[in-house]
Amino acid sequence: MATDTERFGTVPLFDDLEGMQIAELLEISNGIPTKVGDVIIEEGATGDGLYIISKGAFAVIKSDGDSETVLTHLGELSFFGEMSLISKAPCAATVRCTEPGRVTHLPAAAFNARLDDNDLNAFKVVRSIACILANRLAKADDWVANLSD
Repeated sequence: MATDTERFGTVPLFDDLEGMQIAELLEISNGIPTKVGDVIIEEGATGDGLYIISKGAFAVIKSDGDSETVLTHLGELSFFGEMSLISKAPCAATVRCTEPGRVTHLPAAAFNARLDDNDLNAFKVVRSIACILANRLAKADDWVANLSD
């Protein structure tokens, strides 16, 4: 069975990292078992780090008063909370467990300490986040442009 380090090599945030570099970053992480209904991130709260789904499934939920809208479902090797590694902005959505499993949590404080120490691996992750955000922005721009057609 593959280790998390091997499996996480397919996670886009780690595209620029080799196995040993991923392992070095995972030294500051911790595994968290999850059960159905567990809220990992709360909309409006301050984010506390990156989460990678090792096992299980999660729903990303946006609230509007008393109603909730599921924006997407996330499965194994998906990630969330990446914005908290680069911003102190409130979380944009709630992430709730829908299938029991486990997440790997990379705490923002420990990650930022690595950045402060000029850790090249941490900088590579930030670059990957920037690329992911640029792609998301381009898709949003296309979506908005198509609204006016």
